[in-house]
Amino acid sequence: MGSKFLNTERWTLRDGAFVDEERRKGLRAILENSVAFDQPMDRFTTFRIGGKAEAVCFAEDSETLVRILAYA
Repeated sequence: MGSKFLNTERWTLRDGAFVDEERRKGLRAILENSVAFDQPMDRFTTFRIGGKAEAVCFAEDSETLVRILAYA
């Protein structure tokens, strides 16, 4: 089953997670200390709502954003 917003064929669920340890390592390699895992999104939203995000990425420049999107 696919999503019109996310190409789920490129992702595989492992233990109920899209972001497995291999993907975490890849994101850490791109972002170093600018990535957080298993974070409640209420910390990052205006209305303080949101569930747990498997990965929250903070790109400091457009080149890093492009690298994150290409990796995803």
